[in-house]
This record gives sequence, structure tokens and C-alpha cells, in this order.
Amino acid sequence: MNPVVTLLASPKYLHRLECGECGWNISVFAATDAELTQCPWCGWEDLDISKLEKAGAGQQISCSVHGEITVEVLTPTVSTDDFGSDLFCPFCGGA
Repeated sequence: MNPVVTLLASPKYLHRLECGECGWNISVFAATDAELTQCPWCGWEDLDISKLEKAGAGQQISCSVHGEITVEVLTPTVSTDDFGSDLFCPFCGGA
């Protein structure tokens, strides 16, 4: 029997943050599209000196063999509408 992949949630945009304090380039994938208010790494709240954008998108899936997986498309122009219902497990090819 082939592994089965199911969608766990609707696709979401990635929040991208280049923190002005710690300097990390961070991608945040969340179930919300609320605005970021601080760096999740260092807690820095003065985001005026940071670079913020919504770029890329992600989809959570579950493979019957490999468990929960988040697939992120880092291309800035991707839309959540680009995600179909036929993603594959990147570890075993299950669909």
C-alpha cells in the first residue's frame, strides 16, 4: 500500500523578517496572517530597523509514513492559490 498524504490546513503566506537586532533572516509559518510584532529569536520589538515582508507561502501536509510536514515555496511571487490538493511527501513520494 502506498503512503497517503493529506492536507492539514489551508496554505498560508510566509512572514519574512530580517531582524535589525540579532541579524537573523527568519521565516515564520503560522496559521494566522496577523502582522509580526517582534523577532521570535531574540524578542526584539523595534521592527522599524528590521526588514519585514510576506514572501513565499507554505502548506502543511501529513504523510501516513513520515508524519506532519510543512512545504514552503520561497519564491516571493507564489500565491496561496497556487497550492493544489495534490502535494507529495518529499521523503517517499506518497500522494
